[in-house]
Amino acid sequence: MTTTAVRYIRPDMCVVGGLIAVRKIAAEAEQRGVYVIPHNPLGPVSTAACLHLDAVIPNFEIQEYPMVNGTCRLDREMKEPFYVEKGYIKVPDMPGLGIELVDDIDSVFPFTGAYEGINLHEYSSVVDR
Repeated sequence: MTTTAVRYIRPDMCVVGGLIAVRKIAAEAEQRGVYVIPHNPLGPVSTAACLHLDAVIPNFEIQEYPMVNGTCRLDREMKEPFYVEKGYIKVPDMPGLGIELVDDIDSVFPFTGAYEGINLHEYSSVVDR
């Protein structure tokens, strides 16, 4: 194992290229004894993807979870909220990432930003920057 002064890294799955890219980053970090704390400032899809990643990497440390005043700010966007007990989020076990967004989410939560085109990572996954 290579040693380093770094204790943890915070990759953002939506910036680095998705699950495959962040899994590779986690594997490199594991070889150096570095923990992974996935950065997660976005929505329920990003959170669900992070939870699935967390379940399979041995150097997972803790998961960032968007809360506002003690309540998950994602619950309005999903048909069933994430199950949280004693500070732990259960990995969703439905098909795909395990979550289902509310019907007509684009009408309920309309996009108010500006589209600047789609950027693709080298593995063809969509990158938000």
